[in-house]
Amino acid sequence: MTKENTENYISSVSRNRYKCGNHEKTLIWAADIESTTTVKLSTTGGHVWDASHRLFDFLNYFFEDEDFTNKKVNILELGAGCGWLGLNLAKNLRNVSQVCLTEQVNGGAMEHLVLNCETAYERYSHMRDSVHVCGCDWTHYADDASPVLKNPVVESTSDENSQLEFCEWKGEMLSKDSKWDFVIGADLVYNDIGVHLLPCVIRSHLREGSKMVYAHTRGRFEHYDIDFFENLTAQGLRFREMREPGVPSPPPSPPPLTEVWRDMRIAIYEIQIIS
Repeated sequence: MTKENTENYISSVSRNRYKCGNHEKTLIWAADIESTTTVKLSTTGGHVWDASHRLFDFLNYFFEDEDFTNKKVNILELGAGCGWLGLNLAKNLRNVSQVCLTEQVNGGAMEHLVLNCETAYERYSHMRDSVHVCGCDWTHYADDASPVLKNPVVESTSDENSQLEFCEWKGEMLSKDSKWDFVIGADLVYNDIGVHLLPCVIRSHLREGSKMVYAHTRGRFEHYDIDFFENLTAQGLRFREMREPGVPSPPPSPPPLTEVWRDMRIAIYEIQIIS
């Protein structure tokens, strides 16, 4: 399903209104932190993807129901990229304890993320106390039998004229043992690392009762979709698609791997540890 078709399910009366069927609600968040994007990276972290915008709107609607606006919660973003999602989330959740934005160190994405955070701090000084950046290497979560370690993915290097070359990250690396109240991420499955290691990373940072809310573009890489959801289950995680009240279920998907040009749609998943 295309982005245009997805918008047939959820339509905004204005920038700050949500309406679907008989359900209507004022959306009080403003995504007014603009992160600088760039194509001069060897990673996908220089761009704000549509799934990030969709997840921001979804969280705007549902955080009130979760009652996180008045709680001191710890939020982890995996694959924060240029930081747009996590920074705007932290700006709107004034009572959040901390928002940790993580990104891989190599490829220029970390340096780009730090620069965008510093720009946001200049405008919203309170975010210095609640937002911090950590490096996170998903390959550190793999066991010796991981197919990713047996057949490593080699990322291309950035253009020789890029000002955002590989950086030597001198900051903090995310602890593998850290547990979080809430984990977020958007469109993180696009290669073997995401398929095999993202489920390991998610499992490592959740505890019973906490959850990840993940925005995923279904049908973009159909073979990766199949393996990714199987690997979530293998890690002892359950998942379910979430929609705002009144949003109808999407049309049934055709059997896997039966269409050359499959429609894409952004789906929001809740991921939790199986009790």
